[in-house]
Amino acid sequence: MDKETALDKIKKLLSLAKSDNTNEAEAALRQARKLMDMHQLDITEIQASEVHEEQIPSVASKMPPTWMIRLAQTCASAFGCEIVGTQSFFEGYTFKFIGVDIAPDLSKYAYEVLARQLQKARKEFVAKQTRCKLATKRRRGEEFANAWIDAVANKVSDFAGADEQQLTAIKAYKAKHYPNLNSVPVKRRTTHGRDINAYQQGYEAGQTAQLNRGVSGQEQLAIGG
Repeated sequence: MDKETALDKIKKLLSLAKSDNTNEAEAALRQARKLMDMHQLDITEIQASEVHEEQIPSVASKMPPTWMIRLAQTCASAFGCEIVGTQSFFEGYTFKFIGVDIAPDLSKYAYEVLARQLQKARKEFVAKQTRCKLATKRRRGEEFANAWIDAVANKVSDFAGADEQQLTAIKAYKAKHYPNLNSVPVKRRTTHGRDINAYQQGYEAGQTAQLNRGVSGQEQLAIGG
């Protein structure tokens, strides 16, 4: 029996160990422990095996702008995932959604759809900022994007997040696959007084965001007016 087969069998046995039948539960737990000893597996590896990841390019070659990271975080937390950002010469900066079952797929799909809508809305907004400096355009574009994400975050706040067991599994997965991970704080600029209109327009635009299609034939996503 190889390691992967053993992992699958141990997970099934640990599930049986939760049975109301005491004898059945004890027997399953004994078998699980025996297999773990035979294959030198600990509980952290069992937990990590429940988790997988889906990745998507951020379209940035280096560290993406704050609003892009915030959108990825919003999509991840909505479905009980966490994100890791990695950078390579060939792929640029990539977001990885880490979670259980179809959660990473849902997070990835949500990011794909919403990022497309946000980039279009932001581009149209910035194009209308004709009587200001380039730096002002960029600042207002960022303010618009952050407000757009605030609106979407409010829409998806009631989506199912991760429970304690899933969070523990995700933590184990990250410890195994990303042991040297560095946490980078996402700092949002303070809203400039004259940019309040950019925020208002961004929030209103974000309220019209659409995310209606399910994943794998399941209608699990639904936001929008």
